[in-house]
Amino acid sequence: MFRLFRKKEPPKPPFDQRLSEIVTRLMTIQNRMDSKARAMQMRGRELFNQIVRAKMEKDEERAAVYANELAQLRKMMHATVRSQASLEGVVLRLEAVRDYNEVRKVIGPVAAVVMAVQKDVGGVMPEISSGLRGVQDLLEDLSVSVGTVSDTYIGTSIADPEAEAILREASEVAAQRVKKDMPDIESGHFIT
Repeated sequence: MFRLFRKKEPPKPPFDQRLSEIVTRLMTIQNRMDSKARAMQMRGRELFNQIVRAKMEKDEERAAVYANELAQLRKMMHATVRSQASLEGVVLRLEAVRDYNEVRKVIGPVAAVVMAVQKDVGGVMPEISSGLRGVQDLLEDLSVSVGTVSDTYIGTSIADPEAEAILREASEVAAQRVKKDMPDIESGHFIT
């Protein structure tokens, strides 16, 4: 007789351990994003100073080139900071989860936000986008184990009101942080 034996999969770690792993990975990604944001901020200051120098030398063409580069950098910085703020919200929600019932309510919106952040940083920071894909896989695995497979985060649009609220709040925080951290050309703030 021929029997097919399926290789027995190792048991999954306990729920709280898997949740902890997701939070740890998200915090690691946040730290990497923070490092990238600081580098962008420093580059922004350098560009601003170069614009000022070019203006002082009456080299409008060079000033325009630097200004365009700074504008692009600001867009990337805004996306990065918005993504960081979104991930902060996700981490806070996941850390507040204590049992299966809470996870059932939170997993869909959290996964939707992680997917939105992954899309947002995909072109700017591909290695971080890849790390977020791994977090999505862990979230999907956790979702299956607690019995909540949701279409909410499988599609590309975000239909969950909680996820929308997280992203809206993150956008507001990002705008404030970018305004504070990046020099403003129009205001004439000179950085030495």
